[in-house]
Amino acid sequence: MVKKAHSETDLIKYVRDIFRPVSMIIEEVPIPYEKQDDLATKCDKLLKKINMLGRKQGRIEKLIYYYYIGEELANYNAHREKWRSVVKEKKISSEKRHYTNAMRIYKLFSLINKEIIYNTVDLNSNLIGELSIKDYKSLYDTTESKIIGMNSL
Repeated sequence: MVKKAHSETDLIKYVRDIFRPVSMIIEEVPIPYEKQDDLATKCDKLLKKINMLGRKQGRIEKLIYYYYIGEELANYNAHREKWRSVVKEKKISSEKRHYTNAMRIYKLFSLINKEIIYNTVDLNSNLIGELSIKDYKSLYDTTESKIIGMNSL
């Protein structure tokens, strides 16, 4: 699958979405697993929630669930290898897409905090996962620069 290139205007729109003025969170998405669950069980429960939402539903929930997968994987130095063992144990399909979505969403929103996800309007898990490497890096770097600029004021 060829990743479609996004224009600079699109990337500016996505950065604006991340820095949208904070509104009140109506209802926080609960974590669907127990703290004591192992990594494979946590990922399995999160992916089941994502798959239940379907293609057009639950944009915020999907972003949050992918964030949680990324957060769990980030606890391991060799998170890619750890993910492979989860995939093997739980027989997860579309493993590359799920991994890419989870790690990109986690890295992007951990720059600020995951609560920012609740304020987004334009970003969704498929869009973030389908960005080319160059476009994702540009989105990440621009977001990081904006945060650094805000913190230096």
